[in-house]
Amino acid sequence: MMNLSYRMRLFIALFISALILLTTILTIDYHRLKKQLLDHHETYMEQVTETVMFAMDSIDRAYNYMDQEIGIQMEEESKALQKKYKKNKDFSKWEFDELAEEIGMDIYILNDENEIIYSNVEADVGMDFEACCITLNDMLHERREDGGIFIDGIDREQETGEAKKYSYTATGDKKYLIELGFSLKNELLFQNFNFSSVTETIVDEFSKIEDVSVLNYGGKPYGEKEPKDKPKVRREAFEEVRETKEILEVEQEVQGVTYTYRYIPYESKNDTSNTQTKVVELMYNNENMDGEIHDNFKRMLIHYFIYVLIIAAASYLLASLLAKPLRLAYYDRLTSLKNRASYDRNMAKLQKKKAVKTGMFLVDIDRFKTINASLGREKSDKLLQLIADRLSELVKEDESEVYRFGKDEFVVVMENVEESDLEYTASKLIEELDTSIKEDPNFIHLDASLSVGVATANESTQLPNLYEHAEFALMEAKQKETHHYHIYSNQES
Repeated sequence: MMNLSYRMRLFIALFISALILLTTILTIDYHRLKKQLLDHHETYMEQVTETVMFAMDSIDRAYNYMDQEIGIQMEEESKALQKKYKKNKDFSKWEFDELAEEIGMDIYILNDENEIIYSNVEADVGMDFEACCITLNDMLHERREDGGIFIDGIDREQETGEAKKYSYTATGDKKYLIELGFSLKNELLFQNFNFSSVTETIVDEFSKIEDVSVLNYGGKPYGEKEPKDKPKVRREAFEEVRETKEILEVEQEVQGVTYTYRYIPYESKNDTSNTQTKVVELMYNNENMDGEIHDNFKRMLIHYFIYVLIIAAASYLLASLLAKPLRLAYYDRLTSLKNRASYDRNMAKLQKKKAVKTGMFLVDIDRFKTINASLGREKSDKLLQLIADRLSELVKEDESEVYRFGKDEFVVVMENVEESDLEYTASKLIEELDTSIKEDPNFIHLDASLSVGVATANESTQLPNLYEHAEFALMEAKQKETHHYHIYSNQES
């Protein structure tokens, strides 16, 4: 642990030094450039800003007319779905595809933790607003308690960037939120008055403007997916502009060129919902930078990248030297999974947390001694490596770990696991591992099966007994037929 900490401290020290050096140089150049070009540039940007605001007003008026009609329809359909819920509270029996097609809207069912659990849009199932959107998550909880029907203005769909209008209403028992999403892409009015066409017109009309985006309530652009090279400060700038209602400018380097991002607040005169305040993001390149500043800037970039490469190379070599003996102590040689020592260390960390909700899945190969004898050591090792690799692929969450304890014993530990997910996860592990073994050319004719013991700890005091409980559950699973799992119950204590 000390070696790992030393390696991390070395990485941090080197990178902070490089970043401080680069930030200092860029800050000096930024102020020098701003002083030289501000007078010539400000009039130009004011003209762009006025054009953007005029376009936004035109779109706003068009959307207001469209909002009223769609809002009435969404309110009617929300009430109809509330009635449907009273008659049938089992969402698993709802035909969401048919319902969505019938009403012409996407339907999302959110549980009490604001996670989408049912929808006709399969890609959105599992989206957790508590994890991705804190402000929106708080608002949804308030709306759930209120129990009314809330219809927002036009918003941006999180994954596709498609412009949509959303409504929210709680079920009578307030266990769920019914969210409707109305897509505007097929609306004739939207096709003639939309953010994308406006931004394209502005980019064509003003040569300095590289890109224009209209940011919604969540700080993401309407009608487009967020690019990988989006401004790093976009979210912070968006929040500041929404709060201060003042124009803000920041600079960022993109592929060796320094761009300026201007964030302009726009307050709708017609929209009174949470989407009332939008922020327009203008990206422009200052082409009037003189040659000497430009050459100096390029040289500094070259030095920056060389410095980063040197740091990366030195850190890699140092980490390799220090981490090798440590890895042997905390990782399994055959599978490269973490071993029992790593498990003990991580469990100690978990016990220090105030609130712990942990699940353990103890995976074991049935009749492994017989399989080992029939396959031989080399193929048996390949079988263990196959299972280890597949488990690592299946368990990728930040709060999940995979360990190898014994010869054929694998342990999966998941934090913040829900009781309702235990059976699904256990059966999924068995199914996926069984498929991987059968599809591997080395084990096509191998008659192998798996058993899984499952146990949970809802508080830190239960963690020391977690493995013992999972082991008991595994023994229970092995007494059944092959490919079985058993979930430990406190009544079995």
